[in-house]
Amino acid sequence: MSSPMTPRQIAQSYWDAEMRRDTDAVLEHFHPDAVLETPNGVLRGRDEIRTFYAPMFEEYPTLAVRIVRDITNGDWAMLEYDAVLTRADGKVAPLQGCNVVNFRDEMFYYLRGYFDPSAL
Repeated sequence: MSSPMTPRQIAQSYWDAEMRRDTDAVLEHFHPDAVLETPNGVLRGRDEIRTFYAPMFEEYPTLAVRIVRDITNGDWAMLEYDAVLTRADGKVAPLQGCNVVNFRDEMFYYLRGYFDPSAL
């Protein structure tokens, strides 16, 4: 029997899927009833959450993410990251942020992303 994944391991798996630009794999990290809250609004459920990732992957076909630090308290975690997105035209957009997440069944049940949307 394998040990449960840590929040950092779940987040790394999620960002690995994002870096592959694999929308379906990204969505597998979200509970079916998950809530995603970003500076641009709140999305509920995988179908709505898909509307955040699909256009982002098209506009920014390349992503590199590094987890800077994480703090876990029970089923909550804070994950600080550094990222670099590259647009289809080659323009690079560095991005720093933090995700505050609640987990259920080793999936994101609630994810609030803190980042500066003007950086994009």
